[in-house]
Amino acid sequence: MTDDHKDEYAGKTDHEVILILESQVQNLLANLDKTEKQNERLTKTQGQISVVRMVFMGVILLIGSMVMMMSLRL
Repeated sequence: MTDDHKDEYAGKTDHEVILILESQVQNLLANLDKTEKQNERLTKTQGQISVVRMVFMGVILLIGSMVMMMSLRL
């Protein structure tokens, strides 16, 4: 334990310390849940970006093929 935590628990009963620790655990779990949700959103966004890139490349290839075909006809 660091000095900060010793000061926080100084003069408190065991029950009060347990309540403080439970509160800290709940805060950590809430932050973990928030972080997991953010990671899920980032993963979803990365997937969407990959799909957009693939569609863009497909369109570019299609346009390039059409230009090549047009130049061959002339």
